[in-house]
Amino acid sequence: MPHCLERVYGTDHVRLVAPQMGAEDIALFAERVPSLYVKLGSRNTARGITVMIHTEDFDIDEDVLPLGVRALSTLLWDELEQRARR
Repeated sequence: MPHCLERVYGTDHVRLVAPQMGAEDIALFAERVPSLYVKLGSRNTARGITVMIHTEDFDIDEDVLPLGVRALSTLLWDELEQRARR
């Protein structure tokens, strides 16, 4: 679990999820380069956004997008900092 995300968002907002039977291409990329799969929650029941991805009714709460940018930026900076210490 990336502790840097817990540091940014708090432990209540970061969780390790159980494997699911969805289909993604990330495994093919991960065979060639080191990879990390991050799921960004975009569900917003108050706005009726509750359908899973890869369905015809999927919608996204765009307010979550800056949180995703912050998560990926945090992961990148954390990795670069660790590499600089090596």
